[in-house]
Amino acid sequence: TGGVAELEGDLGDHADQSSRVQAVVDFCGPSMLAEDQIGGVRPERIGQARDAVEALLGGHPREKQALARLASPVLHVSPDDAPFLIVHGREDPLVPLRQSEILADALRAANVPVRLLILDGQGHGIPLDDEIRELIRAFFRSHLGDPASVPVSAPAASPAAGR
Repeated sequence: TGGVAELEGDLGDHADQSSRVQAVVDFCGPSMLAEDQIGGVRPERIGQARDAVEALLGGHPREKQALARLASPVLHVSPDDAPFLIVHGREDPLVPLRQSEILADALRAANVPVRLLILDGQGHGIPLDDEIRELIRAFFRSHLGDPASVPVSAPAASPAAGR
């Protein structure tokens, strides 16, 4: 949540843990969810895009404007954000490429490391071939280190675990 209190949850056993991410891989993700920000969806997909946004917000963006803006990643960009790898298909009919371009521009303006990879001939469902998988692995290794070097320990037992 990047420190946005309204987005921080309080459920579960890990409320004492930060929800701040250390690196982001974004595939064709919408970055602007307010009604006035959704433009560019192909006409045949407007209903599908609106349905997805309404399902997320619990209503039409016009009726949920504050929530739509709160759920729009581009409006929360700050210099302390995690590095991003954004992958988007040039022919995406559902989430316009422009949404990823605007997010990448906002991240660059805030001096956040970002790479925008635009794939020609791809739409919204980008297949994870070996090349894309290795790109993701390399991105995470460069920002998180080698996962084999991270010690893994069992979580501490909760008092209720013995019951």
